[in-house]
Amino acid sequence: MIARNAGASVVFAGDLIDLAQESVHDHAVHAIGAVIEAHPKFRTAIGDHVARGGAITLLAGNHDDVLTTDAGMRAFHSALGLDANDRARVKTSPWFVRLGPRGEIHVEHGHHYDADNAMPHPLAPPDPAWWSLGIGLMHRFVAPSGAGALVHENGAQPLHLLMRAWGLYGKRAPEVISQYLMAAAHQVGTSGRNYPADHARTLGEATLVQFAEEAGLSPEIVRQIAQNGATPTMTSLRETFLRLYWDRALATAVVVTAGTSSLLGGPGKKVALGAAAVLVTSMVSGGNRYGERVHRKMEAQAAWLAEATDAKAVVFGHIHVPTGHGVYKNTGSFGFPGQAPGRPYVRVDEATCRAEHGFFRADG
Repeated sequence: MIARNAGASVVFAGDLIDLAQESVHDHAVHAIGAVIEAHPKFRTAIGDHVARGGAITLLAGNHDDVLTTDAGMRAFHSALGLDANDRARVKTSPWFVRLGPRGEIHVEHGHHYDADNAMPHPLAPPDPAWWSLGIGLMHRFVAPSGAGALVHENGAQPLHLLMRAWGLYGKRAPEVISQYLMAAAHQVGTSGRNYPADHARTLGEATLVQFAEEAGLSPEIVRQIAQNGATPTMTSLRETFLRLYWDRALATAVVVTAGTSSLLGGPGKKVALGAAAVLVTSMVSGGNRYGERVHRKMEAQAAWLAEATDAKAVVFGHIHVPTGHGVYKNTGSFGFPGQAPGRPYVRVDEATCRAEHGFFRADG
């Protein structure tokens, strides 16, 4: 696709490399080079594109924020074998970019509007101390256990995921489930007062004025965009506990244990009934606590950005679903197209600021 768009400005809107997955096997910076070297066609395409005058912009996603650090970019440039002139045509941003002659095209990954994947401040430097709930689980559960197939079902409820795990992993399912419970316990234990959100916000705020200048917006507007993001789930012990459905998990465990005791003639009948009541009440009143909230948050934020910053097009990624409403377009996932008719992306005409979806197919 890059070769078919020679001379264009290509923006990778975050999560180009899944460093949350790859860095389990190696340091994130080293993983950048290893991934690129494993994909020689990508390496050649990027090198040829910038050598012929095209531009590349890399935005930080929740899975690859290390890529846009100085060390990450040095590794990226080195793996691509770019000379000094070509390196100048590869730019990065830790948050968003404004494109077009008057900066009326807003592009960012979008995890800032997802409570489970937002950092305390979008400009805070990458640090395991303030990993989001989602990225913490990626590092501590998904990658080590090889449970990558569950990543795209993060909005599902526990019973569905439990059945899915049994179907995918068979005899390994108990091991995978236990690894999840241990990782989830770690997330709960490091949430709330133990989560250093204030320090992350201080570090992010320290770079905001310079970032605003580079983005072409006022510091006041950029600060407001930051404040409009989702409050990270990890900042609240209660929200982290509930997001992981631990209330239902514990109630289920009590029902099974006490119910078994009762059936064997021992105590536990009243406890089992009480826990079952708690479980049913939670499921009836809460339903799916994740649902479409990120989709709705992104649509609302895109509309706000268009009005507050005079953006004519707002492009996000992150949710893996190519969608759009008004000036808002979501790229979907190029790597995981799902039911899309091809690999989805968004093409924006910089002259008119008109954005539209495209679907890449290697055969045409």
